[in-house]
Amino acid sequence: MRTFTAALLAVLCGAAGCGGDSRLVAARTAHVRFGYPKGWQRQAGGAFTAVRVENGRTVARLTVLERPVAATTAALAVAALQAGRLIGRDYRRGPVQTVHVAHADSASRLSYSYLSDDRPRRPTEGTDVVAVRNRAVYVVRVTAVRGELPAADVDAIVKSVALKGD
Repeated sequence: MRTFTAALLAVLCGAAGCGGDSRLVAARTAHVRFGYPKGWQRQAGGAFTAVRVENGRTVARLTVLERPVAATTAALAVAALQAGRLIGRDYRRGPVQTVHVAHADSASRLSYSYLSDDRPRRPTEGTDVVAVRNRAVYVVRVTAVRGELPAADVDAIVKSVALKGD
């Protein structure tokens, strides 16, 4: 019976977006469940952050932002979150796509690129999953030096995002 229960839980968890991809480590915050690639290092601090380090330099980062703004839809949340970035000379906003995030009223995936602030400045690509429930906004942000994070890993992270149910 325990084996059946464990198998059922694994199937339900995968269907709910809580880390069914074997390439990912399951993680959670107070309101968000998600996965990040194995081998990344969890950072200490307030917001959840995990990084991938190559040759002593951070080449990819995942950060979870809980309630950075309030909005009624993911589209409005994306606009609010990107407003300051749009004035950056090197910032390029990419496409915004509607995505499914379990337990969210609405959710969007935003792609963008910019030059990093570190020296030397490096082309960086980012993907934000922005989910809204009851005007509360939750963001899973993935950024990486161009060419350092496979698109399949980004897609797996995006698919893993779910808000915790009530």
